[in-house]
Amino acid sequence: MIGFYAVGMLSPSIWIVYAMLLGALPLLARTRAEAAALFIVATGAVPELVYPLQIGSLYLVAVDKWILLSIGLMAAVLFRRRAGPKAGMRFSLPYVIMLALDLYVSRDDTVTATLRNVVGVLLAGGVGYFAFTNAISRIEDLRRVLLAFAYIGFVLSCVAVVEGFLHTLFYATMSAKLNIGGTPLYRLMKFRGGILRATTVYGDATTLAQFLVVTLMATVTFRHNFRTTRALGIALGVITVGIFVTSTRNAWIGVLVGVMAFDLYRGRFLPLVGKVTLLGMMYGSVLLLAEFIPYFNAMVNGPDTTGTANYRSLLLTRGMEEYHKHPLSGIAVKKLLIDMKDLVQGEGIVDFVNGYLFYALADGLLGFIGLLLVFLLPCVAMLAIRRSMIARGLLLERSAALVFSVCLTYAVMTAFTGYGGHYEIPLYCIMGLGAVLFSWRRVAPARLNLGAANAAPPLATLGPPAVAKPLIAVP
Repeated sequence: MIGFYAVGMLSPSIWIVYAMLLGALPLLARTRAEAAALFIVATGAVPELVYPLQIGSLYLVAVDKWILLSIGLMAAVLFRRRAGPKAGMRFSLPYVIMLALDLYVSRDDTVTATLRNVVGVLLAGGVGYFAFTNAISRIEDLRRVLLAFAYIGFVLSCVAVVEGFLHTLFYATMSAKLNIGGTPLYRLMKFRGGILRATTVYGDATTLAQFLVVTLMATVTFRHNFRTTRALGIALGVITVGIFVTSTRNAWIGVLVGVMAFDLYRGRFLPLVGKVTLLGMMYGSVLLLAEFIPYFNAMVNGPDTTGTANYRSLLLTRGMEEYHKHPLSGIAVKKLLIDMKDLVQGEGIVDFVNGYLFYALADGLLGFIGLLLVFLLPCVAMLAIRRSMIARGLLLERSAALVFSVCLTYAVMTAFTGYGGHYEIPLYCIMGLGAVLFSWRRVAPARLNLGAANAAPPLATLGPPAVAKPLIAVP
């Protein structure tokens, strides 16, 4: 990961960085599973790095890290042999619906502009998702991917803490150094209670917070592979602090929903009561600290709290007005932004802080229903295979609970924040894990190499996974 960042900061040209991103997975990964794990790590190693690719005056497509890494992942999957047998049909309907929604959102005034948008969606989303799901065929592959999520969540949380308290955005300067434009630094420097809202490799603090919620849940899923309870506690604590310094209230809703859904899926009702009680005590402590500490006061009673609530209310009112004009066909995004220009806020954009509303406006009623199904169908699929996963051991049960809880968490968080674009690809990777688990529901445990490796030994006595090579190839 340090190698990715060093090349990005020291490279004299963006094309050297792009070549690194394109070739890293096929060259460094020895197996398909390592490519999938390295994909997760590499997405957290550099910022988005958007650059308009054109030939002369002909604009082709906006290249970014997501497109390049997705193509690299597909190449690695094609050039590496499958480590285990192909299990069976994967339940990819949720992502197919999401892909269809995004393709319809991509429509523009001209055919060429529409094709450019479609190419970007297919390369980054479609290629990446289907390559990711085909990279996992054994239990050890699943371990690698969970470890990658836990690792990158820990590292980005450490970076976020440093950014928040030192008031420095390390990754945001890379785009300026490479002369590819991007969001001006002054627009990324947002403070709350005297602490900079960290963004790391993401374009805003809210998106980073959502990703860290996913990595927190992945770390909980991977907990029995930590050597000691102290190591697990440190990992969870650091990621929690990382979420804290993003100063995103919506993320804490996600944590609450995720923790509850994870234990509900596993039928662990007594631990669930204890965790909810602990979270309630933490919330009460925040309310108390808000009376004495400016940061907590800004989180609870700050001027932006009222302003955000008013903006959400106005957005919903104006959005429903526009929706009723085109309830079935939706409105092209370019025209939608013009029609709702009265809602342009201080950053010069219409901030769609309600993902369901945006897709209802852009895709019509089917957009709203489709987005809801994207989140709920994986939950239903995981409930359908719950007994099968429990019978196959603790890791598969926890992994199914991870997919269930993350998708349900996004179903709730999307009502309070924007949704869509390449930043949602980590979520699609989790959905891909769900598709893989669904395909394993009738597979004999011996074919997945489960054995004793999937048992649940005491946490304090568990050593590292018994593999002959490192779990992730990192430069």
